[in-house]
Amino acid sequence: MGRNYASNDHGDDAVGKVITCKAAVAYGPEQPLVMEEILVDPPQKMEVRIKILFTSICHTDLSAWQGENEAQRMYPRILGHEASGIVESVGEGVTDLEIGDHVVPIFNGECQDCAYCNSDKTNLCEKFRVNPFKSVMTNDGKTRFSTKSDGKTIYHFLNTSTFSEYTVLDSACVVKIDQKAPLKKMSLLSCGVSTGLGAVWNTANVQAGATVAVFGLGAVGLAVVEGARARGASRIIGVDINPEKRFKAAVAYRPEQPLVMEEILVDPPQKMEVRIKILFTSICHTDLSAWQGENEAQRMYPRILGHEASGIVESVGEGVTDLEIGDHVVPIFNGECQDCAYCNSDKTNLCEKFRVNPFKSVMTNDGKTRFSTKSDGKPIYHFLNTSTFSEYTVLDSACVVKIDQKAPLKKMSLLSCGVSTGLGAVWNTANVQAGATVAVFGLGAVGLAVVEGARARGASRIIGVDINPEKRFKGEAIGITDFINPKDMEKPIHQKIRELTNGGVHYSFECAGNLDVLREAFLSTHDGWGLTVVLGIHPTPRMLPLHPMELFDGRRIVGSVFGDFKGKSQLPYFANQCMNGEVKLDEFITHEMPFANINQALQLLIDGKSLRCILHL
Repeated sequence: MGRNYASNDHGDDAVGKVITCKAAVAYGPEQPLVMEEILVDPPQKMEVRIKILFTSICHTDLSAWQGENEAQRMYPRILGHEASGIVESVGEGVTDLEIGDHVVPIFNGECQDCAYCNSDKTNLCEKFRVNPFKSVMTNDGKTRFSTKSDGKTIYHFLNTSTFSEYTVLDSACVVKIDQKAPLKKMSLLSCGVSTGLGAVWNTANVQAGATVAVFGLGAVGLAVVEGARARGASRIIGVDINPEKRFKAAVAYRPEQPLVMEEILVDPPQKMEVRIKILFTSICHTDLSAWQGENEAQRMYPRILGHEASGIVESVGEGVTDLEIGDHVVPIFNGECQDCAYCNSDKTNLCEKFRVNPFKSVMTNDGKTRFSTKSDGKPIYHFLNTSTFSEYTVLDSACVVKIDQKAPLKKMSLLSCGVSTGLGAVWNTANVQAGATVAVFGLGAVGLAVVEGARARGASRIIGVDINPEKRFKGEAIGITDFINPKDMEKPIHQKIRELTNGGVHYSFECAGNLDVLREAFLSTHDGWGLTVVLGIHPTPRMLPLHPMELFDGRRIVGSVFGDFKGKSQLPYFANQCMNGEVKLDEFITHEMPFANINQALQLLIDGKSLRCILHL
């Protein structure tokens, strides 16, 4: 069809007469199109017959061929609506087109005379607007196609029917283009490219610097991407449900070896699972501990680490009702099924089925993974119910929290672990009150979140303890009133803190994951009422360094998981508190870089130079 640019293969005497040509005719849903000779009538009043030179198949053609809507099932029928060609003949009254013109058919016509066409508020036409159920010509309610064998009617499609060497259209559905324009490329303007790019330029009027998310990366979706790129969008996020799509992930193959950035396969979500597009992720000390392989039981390789992130729901599995495509979400390592005895208790935020488990490496549903290597399809294991060091990840729906669409996703990623863990330990676990005294051991992200929580609650004294002298400045910016560096001390830390606080603090928080530090934190609290909250991860096989008799001094010790927040039911409210300025999040973000630089971000954490390095995916 695209080999001959002659305007009339049948000769000049074919004008005004019925012609014979080849067409791909649909006779039933999902039946192979039949390539056969058909009869094409001459154009009637205000109609045009064109020689199709190039055509293509759009998903709308596919939908109609599959017969997804009963009202579309008109057979036999000639589908197709993306094309380009040359005018072969024109009917009575057509003045804007003539034989030989290069043209593009359009499914959404423009008569240029009705109230709709004369309005700048719509591109619909009162008479020739798109109508997938229309199967005849507007002029007389008849078709211009018929079978050659017995003259039976063949129906039209979308005002166009381009799967034919010749077709007849209302002149309102034919656009004249420059003779110099390449017709092969111009055929794309009939639908896909114009639809997608126009949605960016005209409908949304996207401006330079805007952020854009595109759901579905077919031709139309990619045209949206192109339109956003041309307009100077600062970020364009593509989302697609194609299970065979390959995505980048940072894969851990063995302890303390650089993460390998590679393409992997990500399966679609199964029952009660969700697949999300990760937009921001960061590295926590728990990721670092697992990467270092400090606990033998954690050494499942290859594995995708990461548990602090934010993103957008790309697809949901069977049974998921509280989340839908497009939702803004935060993954959580400590899930909430909202159905078990634990979830229904106000005494714990653990879940019987989805509680945090650093040794778990597969999905709950079937004991399998949703990640595999591109090269040989071998399993890649999960981590902490989340595995966020990947452009896409699959989680149990119990581990996905929907947040306000207006919340800044970059900052919300901090709520996946560090900030929620630290601040929640103050507000929920310890329930620190105004005027209390607090000591925080370890001024990483979790420790500084404890500081922020204590500041927000009105603590009268917040003592920060860390062996890194640089942590003092960040701690003071957030709210510590005193700083102690154990390396500068000649006496045990707990003695110094007791001296500063007239016998000890009301609350101490161990955020370093070190048993010797834990003992100092415990002894730094006031006898009779002191409470120590353990937040640091302790992968060591060593046991708690306390003598049972020390508990009879009235000091208590308790662990806190995820700040005692119930993820799905309480975290959205906490996110709103952060949005309202009750909690300061900016101080926690010390670095930002592309996802490809994840090993550099890992080294920053090892060197103690970053709190949270936000990785942009």
